[in-house]
Amino acid sequence: METSENKKRPHRSAYSQIVFIAVSSLVCVSAGMALGHSAVLLPELQSSNSSIVVDEETGSWIASVYSFTTPIGSLFGGVAMDVWGRKRTGIIFTLKMVLGWTVIVGSQDITMLLVARIIEGFSRGAALTIFSVYGDELVSPKLRGTVLTGNAFFVSLGIMVISILSAVVDWRTGSGIGVGLSAISFFLTALLPESPVWLVRKNRMTAAERSLQWLCGPGRDLEAK
Repeated sequence: METSENKKRPHRSAYSQIVFIAVSSLVCVSAGMALGHSAVLLPELQSSNSSIVVDEETGSWIASVYSFTTPIGSLFGGVAMDVWGRKRTGIIFTLKMVLGWTVIVGSQDITMLLVARIIEGFSRGAALTIFSVYGDELVSPKLRGTVLTGNAFFVSLGIMVISILSAVVDWRTGSGIGVGLSAISFFLTALLPESPVWLVRKNRMTAAERSLQWLCGPGRDLEAK
């Protein structure tokens, strides 16, 4: 038997759930690809025919700068999403993910690679934090646990993807695929509504109602209200 609390909770449409799960999964795959990138990138850069010459010390910087900037991005993302909203910050940092991969593709020297890794670490740390909270507020309670715990799976999948790509394509082509995945997540984020929870906290009740109408799907305006 349903409790009064369950009756008041609006149901989410399948479309809204699919869009968010697709975005969240792509963000996690891209983060995993960036996390595992240095392990497959450095051997290519240290080969004799590499277009960018990287020694052991420089290689350690390329690998470690990502891990250094990721927690900073996580902290910044947590603050930014409360100020600017979940959707806006999600769009900003998925766009930065695109930028990070793009800089790697076009890198001509070590400095550009280091800048790209800094952008990658910062943006992915922020994005993973934002989409974890965003998912908690958008996804149906029945799917919430599965979606959020599935993030670790998709990060691991991203590590596997970049490892497989390194065996069949060069590092610039593999990074170009990373650009494509991040670009898709950017455009899909633009389809999402702002979190109704954040809108209510900002006392934007009309916008929160519109957001719930999108989440509930057509024909459920009364339920959303």
